[in-house]
Amino acid sequence: MGILSEVAVTHDTVILNKAGDKGEVRGLSLTDIGRLMKDHAKEVSQLFEGRIKIEEVATQWPIFAARIIAMAMDVPDEWEHAQKLNATTQIDALMKIWDLTVIDEEILGKAYGRLTDILSQQVVLGSPELKKPTGKGTSSRRPKS
Repeated sequence: MGILSEVAVTHDTVILNKAGDKGEVRGLSLTDIGRLMKDHAKEVSQLFEGRIKIEEVATQWPIFAARIIAMAMDVPDEWEHAQKLNATTQIDALMKIWDLTVIDEEILGKAYGRLTDILSQQVVLGSPELKKPTGKGTSSRRPKS
């Protein structure tokens, strides 16, 4: 077995409700980010370019936030359930996911341009890994009042 099979993916614990139920989140992988870009390219771009902070994602783009949480909990199809978590739980989860995703801010800044080029090509070329839906095609924008 190679070294990758021996390396444990780091997780963090999120308290999901007042009853103390817990869930585990991990950082987002390139595959996760690519899947999110299919439906949320603008949001991914603003997040990784530092134009919006991770804790603001839940209030600006609640569906995008729920999809991030569901992916990081390895249940991407359950994003609608993640959307129903209380606001502080969502923000806590997003901050933990971001900390596990971005190990080095300097590397992120340098690599983002290359990352989006690669992921954009995969989305355009229809990479089989990225064809898995991130949700039901709904917009991440909040509904108008």
